[in-house]
Amino acid sequence: MPQIVTAIDIDAPIERVWSVLSDTSQWDAWNPLMGEVKGALREGGKITLKFSIQGKSFPISVKVEDVKPNERIAWVGPTLKPARAIFSGRHYFELKKLDDGKTRLIHGERFRGLIPDAEWFWPKAEPVIEPAYVAFNEALKKRVESIH
Repeated sequence: MPQIVTAIDIDAPIERVWSVLSDTSQWDAWNPLMGEVKGALREGGKITLKFSIQGKSFPISVKVEDVKPNERIAWVGPTLKPARAIFSGRHYFELKKLDDGKTRLIHGERFRGLIPDAEWFWPKAEPVIEPAYVAFNEALKKRVESIH
Protein backbone atom coordinates (compact mmCIF):
# COMPACT_ATOMS: atom_id res chain seq x y z
CA MET A 1 0.00 0.00 0.00
CA PRO A 2 1.64 3.28 -1.10
CA GLN A 3 2.02 5.92 1.56
CA ILE A 4 3.58 9.26 2.34
CA VAL A 5 4.95 9.97 5.83
CA THR A 6 6.49 13.33 6.65
CA ALA A 7 7.46 14.97 9.93
CA ILE A 8 8.60 18.32 11.26
CA ASP A 9 9.45 19.66 14.73
CA ILE A 10 7.71 22.89 15.66
CA ASP A 11 9.07 25.21 18.36
CA ALA A 12 5.75 25.60 20.17
CA PRO A 13 3.64 23.72 22.69
CA ILE A 14 1.26 21.10 21.38
CA GLU A 15 -1.81 23.17 22.32
CA ARG A 16 -0.70 26.05 20.06
CA VAL A 17 0.02 23.68 17.17
CA TRP A 18 -3.39 22.07 17.64
CA SER A 19 -5.10 25.45 17.72
CA VAL A 20 -3.72 26.38 14.29
CA LEU A 21 -4.02 22.91 12.75
CA SER A 22 -7.62 22.40 13.81
CA ASP A 23 -8.82 25.88 12.79
CA THR A 24 -9.72 25.02 9.21
CA SER A 25 -11.48 28.38 8.77
CA GLN A 26 -7.99 29.97 8.67
CA TRP A 27 -6.28 27.44 6.41
CA ASP A 28 -6.60 29.69 3.35
CA ALA A 29 -4.35 32.23 5.10
CA TRP A 30 -1.32 29.93 5.39
CA ASN A 31 -1.94 26.47 3.91
CA PRO A 32 -0.47 25.88 0.43
CA LEU A 33 -1.88 22.34 0.13
CA MET A 34 -5.50 22.52 1.28
CA GLY A 35 -7.99 25.35 1.35
CA GLU A 36 -11.60 26.33 0.93
CA VAL A 37 -12.59 23.95 3.73
CA LYS A 38 -16.32 23.55 4.33
CA GLY A 39 -17.61 21.52 7.26
CA ALA A 40 -16.46 20.86 10.79
CA LEU A 41 -13.62 18.63 11.93
CA ARG A 42 -15.69 16.20 13.97
CA GLU A 43 -15.69 12.42 13.95
CA GLY A 44 -18.22 11.07 11.46
CA GLY A 45 -18.60 14.46 9.79
CA LYS A 46 -17.96 15.29 6.17
CA ILE A 47 -15.83 18.13 4.89
CA THR A 48 -15.03 19.37 1.44
CA LEU A 49 -11.75 21.01 0.63
CA LYS A 50 -9.58 21.96 -2.28
CA PHE A 51 -6.19 20.27 -2.73
CA SER A 52 -3.56 22.26 -4.61
CA ILE A 53 -0.49 20.49 -5.94
CA GLN A 54 1.92 21.84 -8.56
CA GLY A 55 -0.41 24.66 -9.51
CA LYS A 56 -3.38 22.37 -10.04
CA SER A 57 -6.38 22.36 -7.72
CA PHE A 58 -9.16 19.86 -7.29
CA PRO A 59 -12.03 19.59 -4.82
CA ILE A 60 -12.55 16.52 -2.69
CA SER A 61 -15.14 15.46 -0.14
CA VAL A 62 -13.88 13.40 2.80
CA LYS A 63 -15.28 11.69 5.88
CA VAL A 64 -13.61 12.61 9.16
CA GLU A 65 -12.70 9.40 10.98
CA ASP A 66 -10.71 10.57 13.98
CA VAL A 67 -10.36 13.82 15.91
CA LYS A 68 -8.54 13.75 19.24
CA PRO A 69 -7.62 17.25 20.50
CA ASN A 70 -3.87 17.79 20.82
CA GLU A 71 -3.26 14.32 19.31
CA ARG A 72 -4.58 13.61 15.81
CA ILE A 73 -6.91 14.25 12.90
CA ALA A 74 -7.66 11.68 10.20
CA TRP A 75 -10.05 11.50 7.28
CA VAL A 76 -10.72 9.21 4.36
CA GLY A 77 -11.78 10.26 0.92
CA PRO A 78 -13.57 10.38 -1.28
CA THR A 79 -16.85 10.08 0.60
CA LEU A 80 -18.45 8.04 -2.18
CA LYS A 81 -17.63 4.48 -1.18
CA PRO A 82 -17.83 3.02 -4.72
CA ALA A 83 -15.17 5.51 -5.84
CA ARG A 84 -12.84 4.26 -3.09
CA ALA A 85 -12.35 1.00 -4.98
CA ILE A 86 -10.65 3.03 -7.68
CA PHE A 87 -8.76 5.53 -5.53
CA SER A 88 -8.85 6.50 -1.86
CA GLY A 89 -6.60 7.94 0.76
CA ARG A 90 -6.52 8.07 4.54
CA HIS A 91 -4.96 11.44 5.34
CA TYR A 92 -3.70 12.04 8.87
CA PHE A 93 -1.96 14.47 11.19
CA GLU A 94 -0.47 13.28 14.49
CA LEU A 95 1.00 15.52 17.16
CA LYS A 96 3.65 14.34 19.62
CA LYS A 97 4.74 16.39 22.64
CA LEU A 98 8.53 16.63 22.84
CA ASP A 99 10.47 17.07 26.07
CA ASP A 100 11.76 20.54 25.24
CA GLY A 101 8.33 22.17 24.86
CA LYS A 102 8.31 21.53 21.13
CA THR A 103 5.85 19.50 19.11
CA ARG A 104 6.46 16.97 16.36
CA LEU A 105 3.93 16.87 13.52
CA ILE A 106 3.67 13.58 11.66
CA HIS A 107 1.70 14.13 8.48
CA GLY A 108 0.90 11.42 5.99
CA GLU A 109 -1.50 9.50 3.85
CA ARG A 110 -2.07 5.85 2.96
CA PHE A 111 -3.45 5.21 -0.51
CA ARG A 112 -5.63 2.33 -1.69
CA GLY A 113 -7.53 1.27 -4.76
CA LEU A 114 -6.96 0.14 -8.31
CA ILE A 115 -4.99 3.23 -9.29
CA PRO A 116 -2.62 3.39 -6.28
CA ASP A 117 -2.02 -0.36 -6.56
CA ALA A 118 -1.02 -0.06 -10.22
CA GLU A 119 2.73 -0.35 -10.85
CA TRP A 120 2.94 2.96 -12.69
CA PHE A 121 1.19 5.06 -10.01
CA TRP A 122 3.65 5.41 -7.15
CA PRO A 123 6.83 6.24 -9.10
CA LYS A 124 4.93 9.15 -10.67
CA ALA A 125 2.88 10.22 -7.65
CA GLU A 126 5.41 10.19 -4.81
CA PRO A 127 7.74 12.88 -6.26
CA VAL A 128 4.72 15.18 -6.62
CA ILE A 129 2.86 14.43 -3.38
CA GLU A 130 5.72 14.35 -0.88
CA PRO A 131 7.02 17.89 -1.57
CA ALA A 132 3.46 19.23 -1.27
CA TYR A 133 3.08 17.61 2.17
CA VAL A 134 6.48 18.95 3.24
CA ALA A 135 5.40 22.44 2.10
CA PHE A 136 2.27 22.10 4.27
CA ASN A 137 4.44 21.13 7.26
CA GLU A 138 6.79 24.06 6.76
CA ALA A 139 3.88 26.50 6.37
CA LEU A 140 2.25 25.20 9.56
CA LYS A 141 5.56 25.53 11.43
CA LYS A 142 6.00 29.10 10.21
CA ARG A 143 2.42 30.03 11.13
CA VAL A 144 2.56 28.48 14.61
CA GLU A 145 5.98 29.86 15.46
CA SER A 146 4.88 33.37 14.45
CA ILE A 147 2.22 33.33 17.20
CA HIS A 148 3.46 34.39 20.63
